[in-house]
Amino acid sequence: MQEAVTRDGLTRYLLVTDEGDIVEPVARYLKYLDATGKARNTIRAYCHHLKLYFEFLSQAHLDWRRVGLDDLASFVRWLRSPFGSTKVIPATPVREARAVRTVNMVLSAVVDFYEYLARSGNYCTQLPEQLKRAVSTSRRRFKGFLYHVARNKPTQRNILRLREPNSLPRALSTEEVQKLLQACSNSRDRLLVALLYHAQLRIGEALALRLDDFDVAAGKVHVLDRGELPNRAEIKTFSCPRTVDVARELINLFLDYVAEYHTHDVSTGFAFIKIAGPRRGLPMTYTDVNALFKRLRRKTGIRVTPHVLRHTGLTELFRAGMRPEVIQRRAGHAHAQTTIQVYVHPSEDDIRRDWERAEARRKQESERRWHQ
Repeated sequence: MQEAVTRDGLTRYLLVTDEGDIVEPVARYLKYLDATGKARNTIRAYCHHLKLYFEFLSQAHLDWRRVGLDDLASFVRWLRSPFGSTKVIPATPVREARAVRTVNMVLSAVVDFYEYLARSGNYCTQLPEQLKRAVSTSRRRFKGFLYHVARNKPTQRNILRLREPNSLPRALSTEEVQKLLQACSNSRDRLLVALLYHAQLRIGEALALRLDDFDVAAGKVHVLDRGELPNRAEIKTFSCPRTVDVARELINLFLDYVAEYHTHDVSTGFAFIKIAGPRRGLPMTYTDVNALFKRLRRKTGIRVTPHVLRHTGLTELFRAGMRPEVIQRRAGHAHAQTTIQVYVHPSEDDIRRDWERAEARRKQESERRWHQ
């Protein structure tokens, strides 16, 4: 997978062989994704997924033009194998190399790749149709606003798609969040952790922030879409731009950080910058964030990622009584269904508390009727 810079100065991606030749059908497909407005990170992910696919084809000595259903089933098995080889078959159960969700994402990219080639007239095959089967809309996890209108109409589903477990990120406790903040060695890291937790931003949104996005007087943070940025931070979807209210404590952390690190020799307007080394003063990147959270996990023993902090903050808001439709706006979700599926679900403690309240009311009602 190679980076390429366009005439407009934009970074795009190409898939090349070991001999240095561009894989032409993938190049056409990625160009199509770019033309239809897909985000740079999305194009990069699809290029990586197709890289895995062509690695499998090379090992299996298969031509991408003559791939059948059984071959794609073997690809799924290859993705799950920890050996990364078509020649190794484990004799005993082994830990799978990729999560089910990751395998489905890779497979989805491959299927979409073939669908594009078929529709563009560059590839004649029935493979995209063979991979689909009609299922009732009642079996879909996501049900749109007008679901009831077409609930009896079948929809297409990939037959190789693996069943994903219904798992959600674990929300951290208040003590764990405090422990993470205390483990931060400087004001920049402390501000970033606090922002992900208290403002519930995505990490890409946080890295894209500029100093003037913090409204100090009003206690607000503005999340804006500025397109492709040099540190590769990007706004995820059209629904992401928004204004998030934050507490005064977070604003104070921001002011402390700016006073310490945004000195006169720093020329960038990005809020989060590198604070040491030869590239000091340049915008912070995803690599810097990954290194930070690796240090925090090692120091605290807490399994934390930027998304876990965001998830924890949004979960606490729901449990504190914030309405799902308000959480949707604050989180920057495109669909209310996303908010409901992820956050409007009771924990074991919630179930216990509601049962205790219901049981108390039931007993009171029984006693009232007995005395009557």
